[in-house]
Amino acid sequence: MKGKQYLVLILSGLLGITLFVGYSSANENVDSINLKLPLNPVLSNLFENDMFIKGNSTKFNLDLKKAEIEKTFIEFNAKVSLLENSNSLYQIKGNGIIHNNGKTYPFSVEDTIKKYHLSNNENLYFGLLNGNINNQKGEDVLVLSLHYIPETKQQEIVITSGAMDSIDGVGAIPFGKEFLTKEMIDLIKTANEGGDNNEN
Repeated sequence: MKGKQYLVLILSGLLGITLFVGYSSANENVDSINLKLPLNPVLSNLFENDMFIKGNSTKFNLDLKKAEIEKTFIEFNAKVSLLENSNSLYQIKGNGIIHNNGKTYPFSVEDTIKKYHLSNNENLYFGLLNGNINNQKGEDVLVLSLHYIPETKQQEIVITSGAMDSIDGVGAIPFGKEFLTKEMIDLIKTANEGGDNNEN
């Protein structure tokens, strides 16, 4: 996916943060997501403007250009369960830790996420998850963009910390490896426009 398209997906989370509303799970079947992903230095180039540079420095003492992959990584563990009266929307609740050069920043998320059924019979979890994080400035809002295919272990997370109008800037850190294709993006767009893309 092109860099600009990718950045639009991430920034949409900052512009449209919503509060989580509780839903009832359809059953007791619960899936687990357990990820440990290194910094993605390639996508770090998307976050070189002043807002992100200031945010990463202020909130995480992080300079993406100088960060070492083995010292900057994320751990994320979550439970997902299908919502009642839905075949593609899941409740997700999880927590994790961002590690940077020996320092840790714990966070939690609780939201909903969609699972998209791909043409090759694989499934893609894709969504923007709202939560909170404790960074160097104290408690802050968090948006976690999750892209994950369980069958192939393709996995990617981008976190943002802070609102766009914050005087402290917005922290933004990409982890994992970009894998979204045009087919996947088109599928997501069609589903959001009301097309038939529910999980089979």
